[in-house]
Amino acid sequence: MHLQSTLKKPLSITIAVFLIIVLLEMAAILYLNNGHLTFTLDDPYIHLALAQNMMKGHYGVNLSEFSAPSSSVLWPLIIVPFSQGFLTSYFILLFNSLCSLGTIFVFSKIVLPDSELEPEKSDSLSQGKLITILLILSIPVTNLVGLIYTGMEHSLQVFLSITIVYCMIYEEKYSRWPLWGVFAIILAPCIRYECLALSIPALLYFYFQGYRLKALSTFSFLMFVLCGFSFFLTKIGLRAFPTSIIAKSLVISESAQKKALLEQLYSNLSSNPGILLAIIMAFLLYIAFDGQNSLAKRRFSLAIIVSISLHLMVGRYGWYHRYEIYIWTSSVFALFYLCKEVFYRLFNKKIVIKAFFFLVIPSFWMCSLYFEVLFNTPIAANNIYEQQYQMHRFVVDYYKKPVALNDLGYVSYNNGNYVLDLWGLASLESLKFRSESQGSQWMTAMVDKKNVKLVMIYDEWFQDIPVNWHRLGFLKLSRKRITPAHSTVSFYSVGCEDYAKDIEQLKRFSETLPKGSQQFQFEKPLVSDECLSGV
Repeated sequence: MHLQSTLKKPLSITIAVFLIIVLLEMAAILYLNNGHLTFTLDDPYIHLALAQNMMKGHYGVNLSEFSAPSSSVLWPLIIVPFSQGFLTSYFILLFNSLCSLGTIFVFSKIVLPDSELEPEKSDSLSQGKLITILLILSIPVTNLVGLIYTGMEHSLQVFLSITIVYCMIYEEKYSRWPLWGVFAIILAPCIRYECLALSIPALLYFYFQGYRLKALSTFSFLMFVLCGFSFFLTKIGLRAFPTSIIAKSLVISESAQKKALLEQLYSNLSSNPGILLAIIMAFLLYIAFDGQNSLAKRRFSLAIIVSISLHLMVGRYGWYHRYEIYIWTSSVFALFYLCKEVFYRLFNKKIVIKAFFFLVIPSFWMCSLYFEVLFNTPIAANNIYEQQYQMHRFVVDYYKKPVALNDLGYVSYNNGNYVLDLWGLASLESLKFRSESQGSQWMTAMVDKKNVKLVMIYDEWFQDIPVNWHRLGFLKLSRKRITPAHSTVSFYSVGCEDYAKDIEQLKRFSETLPKGSQQFQFEKPLVSDECLSGV
């Protein structure tokens, strides 16, 4: 009872701090975006476009063809009810905020001292301060606010991941495997495939803890769901994995060759998050082979070690610090639990001074990338507003015909016209040509096949531009680039047939761009007289 009362105030303070940060971020975004709320990435709009068509009974971003551009089995289905209307972004932000609050709540259960460690009443105030500092630090250290504004499934992924960790802790303490833990183990990989790196080691933990039939049944049901989704994709003419995973995963794209695994491992260990995970794994190895620890704790340590190892071999890092965040959060929280007894003894007195020097400063140093997200989230959202949202406006409000591009999201959302994805997240054909072809002939063939006359791309992503593509101009960010791959999007007219008309539409569009923001800059010098004769 005393422990729960000790936790109540720190948890309330942390929730208040979290909500204040979320609202401040939203206010800054709305200010920079002239009242328009955008996410910090273009990718969530791919899911929204897919969800809109799922509501119509079709799986794909274009109603004329099937595609699997989402790397999640369940997320597009979850957001189907939120995919329509002007409040769509707010609903998703609210959902993600609730998931992040859930993560904070689960961590509060982990951070709470065990009853045998409870200090004397005279130290309860210091203990409450320490718990408050830990809970508040968990917000930036695990990128909870940044994940909310990506508009994607990562807030839910982190919540389910830490729930799996807490489920193993719960079993280690109380010798029970609760039903909510089973659901978390099944749902996590259905939200993001890489959570298999956490769910499978957790199932091994429960198997060796004596829940053999339950663990095997849970594993079988999980495989049934994932394989069922793969079967669905193959039945509609696609590959067994979503195209987005095939395009981004080095291991899958190279058929899981040993070379690919080694390259992925080397790449991950060369990154700062990879190094930090390797350090955590070293501490966990010491705990796992320390005979003074209980068998359950040693198995728990081994389960997290296996999870980290799997992510290092097949997982990814980066892209606004969201790919690795599930394993980072799980590992940090697991290590804290295993070292909790020593931790509370070290921090029993002079808590504020010790916390500042041994918690706040090291956390800021090790997790500086996640701390930076708190400050650049509004600019990242403004990047999407100035680039992808303006492209969307041009296509939907002015051009109103099929287009080709390499950034699929916002342009495909709330757009009834065909969108050709030259990068390949929504087109296996484009992905194959881009991966295997030399030169630009395949691009010419694709736009001709789909009767596309306007192309919007990052020039840096393509080695050659077809000779019959005439650059009309480019859209450039006005602020520091945070999340888009490049600051400049080039607009091309395919052939000369619509060149003059495209120029006129872009002139009208450029007059509506946000005041004091980026402007559409027309190509100079203009192309040949043949294309300009109608201007």
